[in-house]
Amino acid sequence: MSTTLIKSYQKALEAGVPIIGVHTPDPGMTIRSLCLARPASRAQEEHAILQWDVITGLSLTPSEQVMIEENTAPKHLKSTAVLKDLVPDQASASALKNLAVALQKFRMLPDNTMVFLHNAHRFLHDTAIIQAIWLLRDQFKAAGQTLILLAPNLKIPQELVHDVLVLDDPLPAREDLQTILSLAYENTIKEVPSIPSPTEDLLDKAIDAVTGLSAFAAEQAIAMAFTTQGLSVPKLWERKYDAIEQTPGLKIYRGQERFSDIGGIPQIKTFLSQILTGRNHPRAIVFMDEIEKLMAGANAAHGDN
Repeated sequence: MSTTLIKSYQKALEAGVPIIGVHTPDPGMTIRSLCLARPASRAQEEHAILQWDVITGLSLTPSEQVMIEENTAPKHLKSTAVLKDLVPDQASASALKNLAVALQKFRMLPDNTMVFLHNAHRFLHDTAIIQAIWLLRDQFKAAGQTLILLAPNLKIPQELVHDVLVLDDPLPAREDLQTILSLAYENTIKEVPSIPSPTEDLLDKAIDAVTGLSAFAAEQAIAMAFTTQGLSVPKLWERKYDAIEQTPGLKIYRGQERFSDIGGIPQIKTFLSQILTGRNHPRAIVFMDEIEKLMAGANAAHGDN
């Protein structure tokens, strides 16, 4: 989890920002981190943290459910009582699966309540949802309440542009991936002691392979890439290829051609080899297929630009 996001989130709570949008590739990880990120000046205040999704409706966050099971929930965390008041029976629970109804119900939330709203981007085209969110702004500001809109790519509608503070939860850095990888190795070696310990070179190549994945996706890819001989970097790359190819228009080139297959042009091959193996060598090469068609008419009055 980015420390920049946590610090920005804490400042937003201190300033009483009522509506926050968070770009996140992993909403579960984001909620887990932000649940415990109360600013020091408000850490001991009674507060509640809830989440909403279209299947469950209004519920406790998974983090708080774990704390309740382990009897480690802070005394000033009152989410269970707040949820019981808002959702006293099954009929109420079913009604709150409708986001417009839930947003109206949020006006009854007690002071210092935060609500995480999953997949907000799927609802921000609806006029009723936009209006319901806007109506919460002043009330939430006055009562120290916060609505957190979670989405992988959040586009705020024009009506709310000046009312929503947008923060970014970036993909895990190399240090975060190093931690995930080390923990995965420790757990795997406990179960299969014969697996050799990883070399620094292997760890570095494995981190390259999962860079660009969310923390959860990286964990899954690493867990599935272990063999009896250790971690398979090619398997990690295959997982990453699958993720990349989910983006329309992108495809991984899997050709096996080498410079040695090309006759002549020694200067060009030497030049490119030096670039590809140099100190600041590229980590990716992008081929723009038929770029001349993409650029056609770029200088025309109505051409693509």
